[in-house]
Amino acid sequence: MKEDKPIKFGLKSICTDEFATVEDTPITDDKVQLDHSFTFSLNTDATELTVTFKLSFKSEERPFIILQVSCVFGIKSESLLISAKGEPKKIQVPKDFMAHLAFLTTGTARGVLHSKLEQTEFNKYLLPILDVSKAFENDAIFDLHPSKPAIKI
Repeated sequence: MKEDKPIKFGLKSICTDEFATVEDTPITDDKVQLDHSFTFSLNTDATELTVTFKLSFKSEERPFIILQVSCVFGIKSESLLISAKGEPKKIQVPKDFMAHLAFLTTGTARGVLHSKLEQTEFNKYLLPILDVSKAFENDAIFDLHPSKPAIKI
């Protein structure tokens, strides 16, 4: 039986890649929708995993708040990353770890959103608590080939 070891990682950087508010969008509060997605990118030496979280608040299908935040996590590769099925160019990352990083990135985005909207009319739009664990049914397999660096969820 394989023993699960704790994964050694740390937050290296946070970047607000995109932020916008569209003030001329007519907003119907009872019809506001939230769209979001995650993109995971592993660098080619498997020491950094970037989680990018993109969200948009929409009314009548028109976005009025757009935010994209990326968190770069440094990883001790010997504590986490293993070759997937013996393939030397592929790395398998456990789904629970992916969900944990997505959760941390979502919380970071929530703080960035609050900071950006704090003194505006959009301050009432908070990023709700999201159960990101449901997005991860399987471990992630990363192809370390430079032309295939990301997985979108």
